Amino acid sequence: MSLPCPPIKINHCFTSLNDSIQHAKSWVSLKSSYDLKKIKKIEKSIIEFLEYISQNTTISLIFISVNLQFRMENDQNFLIRKPVNSFLSNIIECFFYIDIPVCQLTEKAEFMIPFPRITMGYFFDHPFRVINDTLNESKLINNAISRISTQKINVLPATDRIRIVGAHLKPFGLACYTQKAVNSLPWLIDIEELFGHMAREFLLKIHHLANTEEMFTAMEDIFLNNILDRDLSLIIKALELIESNSGDIEMTLLSEQLNVSDRTIRNHFYNYVGCSPKEYIRIVKLKQIAYQLKHSQNSLTNIAYSNNYFDQAHFVHEVKGITGQSPGQLRKDIPDFRFLQF
Repeated sequence: MSLPCPPIKINHCFTSLNDSIQHAKSWVSLKSSYDLKKIKKIEKSIIEFLEYISQNTTISLIFISVNLQFRMENDQNFLIRKPVNSFLSNIIECFFYIDIPVCQLTEKAEFMIPFPRITMGYFFDHPFRVINDTLNESKLINNAISRISTQKINVLPATDRIRIVGAHLKPFGLACYTQKAVNSLPWLIDIEELFGHMAREFLLKIHHLANTEEMFTAMEDIFLNNILDRDLSLIIKALELIESNSGDIEMTLLSEQLNVSDRTIRNHFYNYVGCSPKEYIRIVKLKQIAYQLKHSQNSLTNIAYSNNYFDQAHFVHEVKGITGQSPGQLRKDIPDFRFLQF
């Protein structure tokens, strides 16, 4: 399916969506030549193109994701890899490895902007302090799985280094590995407590692997070999409908399109995602808003309008209600380096 994009004029002569894709491919091929001037020039062009099309949420999110991928793959502090197995790629978004001194961070503490995916991480000998301001709880952890939630959570490195190997799972991903209702699990899930000996063997093994490629392969193997046989078709369709509508869909319409009751939808969300459909929809919309705040120069009014907030006060109230910050404050405070949300 092709995306409509009219001819445009911006610096470096991007004339179409396809033209920008070709420039993106050129960016990748240039990495091995270490021609930094050319790389920076093309990257600047891609960013300018992103800003131009940012009013089209669907297209802008695609290109922002591509731009982040390029930057991270060219950054020695980050390594990411998508699953090799095509079936597993329906459950796991990517595996990632981060290794960076805390002194190189823009901000030491990171506010976890609610995001529609599950993150699993193992922190080696460099634990994190995780503070849940909503529940007034604090934990020191060296591994964890974070649930999808609008709770206000901050993470703070407890040593002078950040070293993480982990995976980002799709919203229903946790339900593929446990029979427990996801909403019955704690806000921060200990990997060993949830998966028992399977997790302990995995963590012991990964701690001694020589390189990240071996780590990613080990993670892929354990995820692939422990998938439960569960019918998640309804929740997957519901999630796809919410995403395709950019979060702008009412519960009644969602139920009608899936030909089930509102109660059935709610139960599936609590059991397989861990939150209510309403909470998930708010998170999907916030994801788009956060990307636009960080990666576009659009005014707050334009961002509100593009996300179907026709009342600026309602837009500010919604963003502040989830994050504790106004959209303007959030735009200023989102750091350039987000060690768990890239």
